[in-house]
Order: sequence, then structure tokens, then C-alpha cells
Amino acid sequence: MDATLRNGKAYTSAGMIEAGKRALEHVPSGASILARFDKGFPNEDHLHFFETYRDPDTGQPKEILYTGKLKLYKNLVKKGLEKIWCRVYEGTKIIEWTEIEHQAQTWSKPRRIVLIRMAEASDFEEPYLSEEFLWEYQALVTNMEDAGDEIWRFYNHRACMENYIKESKTGFGS
Repeated sequence: MDATLRNGKAYTSAGMIEAGKRALEHVPSGASILARFDKGFPNEDHLHFFETYRDPDTGQPKEILYTGKLKLYKNLVKKGLEKIWCRVYEGTKIIEWTEIEHQAQTWSKPRRIVLIRMAEASDFEEPYLSEEFLWEYQALVTNMEDAGDEIWRFYNHRACMENYIKESKTGFGS
């Protein structure tokens, strides 16, 4: 693990590419590389780094599969509302997803965006939405080919790592 404790004034993604290069020096050539990141990270430099990484041992292109949260802009939701949404149930929540292709102003090319919306399902025998629900939306940029609900699950596993980071900063059990 490549970890550096910084003061709270450093921008979230500052030094990410350098830290990524140091960490990748320890990854065996045949290993799969997956990256998850929060909305402070998906700028062109970082996405380009993931998409064009080369194995230092062989010099061959090495795919880094990534998923990261995007700031949710109205135009993303608007594009998504024109699409068909797939629905899955997670406990008492209804999760729907769709995907769009989007090129942010600072990106060199369009990328796959998975839009997620969630709402509470009723507790009745047949799940349905009450009329009072409000959807919560998320946007994820990814180069993975998995279904949108799998992308969402993969991204949400990052929360465990954030707890480990918090524990290392504050001292476990203090």
C-alpha cells in the first residue's frame, strides 16, 4: 500500500498519478488492476493514466479497469431520462440504472457513464414505489463492461477502504 498522510488542505487527487506509479511497481505482471475513486479524481490526466498505462516489465499496454464518481450535472440526468432504465432490488431499496456516453468539457473523448437512481420500496408484498418517493441520483464514469448495477456495487465497496483510512488517521480504537 502506498499511503501518505497529508494535512486537510491538500486537494483530494493531488499526487495521485505519482502515487499510482509507485504502487503499480509492486503489482505482478499478470495481475488484474482495478481502480475506484471519488468525484475529486476523474479529470483527463487521471483517466488517461488509467487508459494508457503500460506494464513496466514488458512495455505492453496493461488495462486498468476503473470506476469513479462524477459530479452530478443536470445534463447527465437529462440524457439519462431519455434512456430505458434497468431495475434491481437491494433489500428495501429500488436501484435503477442506465448508461450514456458523455464527454466532459475537459476530457479528450467521450466515456461510458452509468447513471444510478435509488428509492425506497414499500414494505408491501409486491414491491412498488409510493407516490411520495424521491429518486437519489449518482453518476459513475467507467471503462468496465459490466452491467450498471455491478458497476454500482463495485464502486460502493470503496467505502470499506475509507473506514480503514479514517482508522489509520485517528488510531484504531482510540
